[in-house]
Amino acid sequence: MIGLLMFFVVLGILVSFHEFGHLIVGKMCGMKIDAYSIGFGPKLLKFKLGETEYSLSLIQLGGYIKPAGPSFKEDIDPKDPDKNRYFISKPVWKRALMILAGPVFNLLLGLILTMGLIYSNGSVPETTMAIEEVMKNSPADKAGIQKGDIVIAIDGKNITNWLDITFNVQKNKDKQIALTLKRNGNLLNINVKPETTKEGLIIGISPVIQQKKVKGFAIVTEGYKRYAVIIRLQVNGMIDLFTGKISAKNVGGPITIYKITTEATKEGFSMLIGLLIILNVTLGLFNLLPIPALDGGQLQLLLIEAIIRRPLSKKAQSTIQIAGFIIILLIMLLAMFNDVSRLIHP
Repeated sequence: MIGLLMFFVVLGILVSFHEFGHLIVGKMCGMKIDAYSIGFGPKLLKFKLGETEYSLSLIQLGGYIKPAGPSFKEDIDPKDPDKNRYFISKPVWKRALMILAGPVFNLLLGLILTMGLIYSNGSVPETTMAIEEVMKNSPADKAGIQKGDIVIAIDGKNITNWLDITFNVQKNKDKQIALTLKRNGNLLNINVKPETTKEGLIIGISPVIQQKKVKGFAIVTEGYKRYAVIIRLQVNGMIDLFTGKISAKNVGGPITIYKITTEATKEGFSMLIGLLIILNVTLGLFNLLPIPALDGGQLQLLLIEAIIRRPLSKKAQSTIQIAGFIIILLIMLLAMFNDVSRLIHP
């Protein structure tokens, strides 16, 4: 029950902050916003503040804001007193700012949470490249990797972050990974093939972790550095997913998020905040993809409008939007299929 509650809390934070970004920047740009909703469907709670109706709806799997006015400039009534306050009436740069604000707010929240977590803990885990443990009978154990070995490179590329090991393991199913290790001052090259477990792909090693005390301005710098690593890994993951280097089976939906949230809740506050950081980054970056139904797709249309100095025709915009919604629907169906498959075959 607590896991389910935290699932909705996590989703609510993600969605509300995203939509709040659109809302606040839209209002700052002089736009009239009719509605701000967390969730879809029947309204459980609603109130009006100024000219905007705020609501909490039944289906907690998203949210939206509704700018006032028609979708196309030619449909505006010249006699309408609010005609200059409609989203479609505003200059391209103001519309772009409003659209960009949603994903940017998610990314900002992730950075704030990262720094807040460091502040609350008073320290950061410093993951070294030295191996603390080798699981018995794991691929690493069978390949001859030992406790105390230091990982220097993967497939010939030097690495300095343990997350690079995790990332490379996850994208190399059924493939050998060439590890360069340092042992007693000597360099060794060992090939190891990841194996599939309930936790995902592993080679069976864990790092030596040291706690580094952090205070003052170092909280900001450490937060920024660690957040930059998270964003880099997420960007690389998306690129590898769309280029086929990572299987589409890794795409997860609400059931996967629920399971991960439940597990993080059991692990404690820090793990839950860590999950919220990852989900904010994922949502922010995903919404920047150039898919018409997403914020990134809307920005792409605005860029075209700025270049040709006029909006695309109604027909062109409608066709592009329909194509975008079909793509999003297919991604959602894939995520739901993967969720159900994991339930049937854990």
